Amino acid sequence: MHDTVIKTEPRSGAILIVTLLVCFAAAVLMGSYVAYTMNSAYQTRRVIDYRKARSAADASLEYATLQLAILLANQPMFPCRTNEIQNLINSNLVNTLTTLFTNNIDGYYLTRTNGQPALSGANGDYQFFTITAGARNPESGVTAVLQKRVQLLGVYLIRFGVFYQNDLEIQPGPTMTFAGAVHCNSDMYLGGPLFFYDRVTSHAKIMSKRKDDGTRNGTVNIRDQDGVNVPMKQGSTYVDSDYALWMGQALTLWDSRVLSGVHGVPSLQPPINVVDVPHSIIERPLTTNATLAAQTPFYIYTTNTVNDDTEVEKMANKACLRILVSNATVYAWDNRDRLISTNTYFTNAVLAATTNNYSGTKYPGFVKTNMDTYVLTTNTPGFYTLGPAYASVGTNAPFSYTNTFYDSRELTNATPFDIYVDRLANMITNLFYDVNSDGPSGVLTNIPWRTNVVYVGFVTNKVFGSKLPVVRLRNAENINLSRGLTVVSDMPVYVEGNYNTTNRFSTNNLPCMVAADAVTMLSTNWQDALSSNNACSARIAGNTTYNTVIMTGNTDTTSGKYNGGLENVLRFLEDWGSSPQKTVTYSGSIIDLWSSSIGKKAWQSPSTSTYYNAPTRTWGYDNIFRHSAPPGMTRVYGMEELDWQVITWAQAGW
Repeated sequence: MHDTVIKTEPRSGAILIVTLLVCFAAAVLMGSYVAYTMNSAYQTRRVIDYRKARSAADASLEYATLQLAILLANQPMFPCRTNEIQNLINSNLVNTLTTLFTNNIDGYYLTRTNGQPALSGANGDYQFFTITAGARNPESGVTAVLQKRVQLLGVYLIRFGVFYQNDLEIQPGPTMTFAGAVHCNSDMYLGGPLFFYDRVTSHAKIMSKRKDDGTRNGTVNIRDQDGVNVPMKQGSTYVDSDYALWMGQALTLWDSRVLSGVHGVPSLQPPINVVDVPHSIIERPLTTNATLAAQTPFYIYTTNTVNDDTEVEKMANKACLRILVSNATVYAWDNRDRLISTNTYFTNAVLAATTNNYSGTKYPGFVKTNMDTYVLTTNTPGFYTLGPAYASVGTNAPFSYTNTFYDSRELTNATPFDIYVDRLANMITNLFYDVNSDGPSGVLTNIPWRTNVVYVGFVTNKVFGSKLPVVRLRNAENINLSRGLTVVSDMPVYVEGNYNTTNRFSTNNLPCMVAADAVTMLSTNWQDALSSNNACSARIAGNTTYNTVIMTGNTDTTSGKYNGGLENVLRFLEDWGSSPQKTVTYSGSIIDLWSSSIGKKAWQSPSTSTYYNAPTRTWGYDNIFRHSAPPGMTRVYGMEELDWQVITWAQAGW
C-alpha cells in the first residue's frame, strides 16, 4: 500500500507578492497623488500670489501714471531732466507686497516734430517717459512687473486751426471749408456741407449730428492722407462715434487722420492749476499782498490761496503794458509794476468823448477819413507825453474813450476804451526799446525782452451807470511790430475794420492775437451813430479782412437752442447779407477755451432776429502759425499712452 502524496501550489507566496506589489503601486500612486496635490497647492498658491502681485503692480502703474501726469501738469516748461517722479513715489507697500516704481526719461526736447499717433503732424514738443511698476511677495518670491511708455505733449494752441475746450458744434448752412487741424477736448457735433482738409481729433466723441435736437444735416467730408474727401455718411450709414464699428472704420476711411477718445486722443490742457478754469488766463492777477494791491491796484487783493502756476500763465502777467480803467482814471504800468501814466496823461476829459463820425471833428478829434482809418484832426486837450522819465510818444496818447454804442446782441449800451493800434505800436517801441526792437537801432535798457502783449482791465464790469465797459481796436490795418501784437482783456473786445493786412517786415501776416471774454467783428463801414437802430439794415457792412488768432468764449447749446457754433463764434452786429453780400475774410486760428462770463447773451439766428445778417465766410488757417506764435501764446499739455507690456523682475533691473 502506497502513501498518497498531495502537492500544494505556492499560492500563498504569490498572493504575498501580489499584495506587496499592489501596496507598492498604491504607495506610489498615493505618493504621486500627494506630490501632485502638494504641487497643485503650491502652483495654486503661486497663481494666487501672482494675481495679487499683478493687481498690485497694475494699481501701482496707474498710480505712477497719475502722479506723473499731475507732476507734469504743474510744470509749465519741459523737458524734465531729473527723475522727479522717482523721488515722489519711490517706494510704497501695497497689501504687504513690496511695490516699486521707476520712471525713466528716454526722450528729450525736440522742436517742431511729433510723429506719434494721436496728434501726428502737430508741430510741438514731446518727451517720452517709461514707467515701470512691480510687486514682489517677500515670502514666496513671486513677482509681477508691468511697463508703460507714455508721451508728454506740449503744443502751442495756434498749431490748430480750431481748438475747443467745450463741445465743438458746426452747422454752417452755406458750404464751409477749413484747412487747419481741428481738436476738441469734449464732444464734436458736425453738420454740412462741411469740408475738413486736415486732421480732426477729439478727446471724447465725434458725432455727425446736431447737439440741440439730434438731427443730421448735410454731409461732413474729411480728407484722407491722399487728399480724397471721404464723407462721414457711407451709403445709409453715418460713420461716427455712435457707429458700432467706429474705432476701426475711422482708421480705415481716413488713414488715422480722424481720431476720438476711443483711439487714445489725450485731453490737452493749459498749464494752470486744476482748481482754476481756463477763463483765468485772461483775468487780472491776484495777490495776497495787501500793500502791493494798494500801491498797484492792477492786482486784485484776495485772502484766498493764490495758485502760482495759474498766475504765471495769465496774459496780464506776460504783458509789457498793463492798463486799468475806471470811471475817473486810466492808469498804465509796465511789466515791472512801474507806473507809466498819470492823471495828466489820461485825463477825465477823455472819458467824456463824444462820437467819432465821418464828417465830425468832435472831441477828442478823431475822425474817420475813409472806410477804415481814424485820424486825429486837432491837438485836443487831454493828450500828453509821458514825461521826461520815459521815452516820448509825441503829443498824442493812443487811447481815448468815445461815446456809447449799442450792442444789439447783448442788448446793452457799451462804453468802449478805444485803442488806435497804429499809435499803440509807436508807444510800445518808444517805451520798451531793447536790442531786438523794431526800429533801425535798438537801445539797451533794463527792461526785459519786450513781449508786445497789452492787457486792458476794468475796475468794474459796469461804467457810467449801467453801461458795459469794452475794448475796441481801431487803425489796425498795419500793426507795425515785427514780432506781432497780442491784445487781451477779461471784458469783450470789438475789432473794427481791417486787421493786420499790411506788413512792412515780410510778405507774411504778422503773428497777432486778440484774446477776450467775447470777440465781435465790426466792418470797415461801422458807425457808432447807427448802432442803436434795432434793424441791422441800417448798418450795412463792408468787406473786411482779419488776420489774427482769436481766443474767445461762447455760450452753451441747450435743448432746442443752438449756440451758433464755430461759424458764429466770431460775433457780428451788421447786415452782411444785403445784396451784394459782403465777405468776411478770416485767416488765423480760432481758440475757444471758456464759456463767456460777460458777453453771455445767446446767439440768435438771422431768421428770427434782426441784429445781424450773415456774411459770406472765407475762413482759413494761417500757415504762419505752423512755425510762429503770437506774443504770450498759451501752450496746452497732454499725456498720451503709447504702449504697454509685461516684463520680468530681472528685465526691470531689480
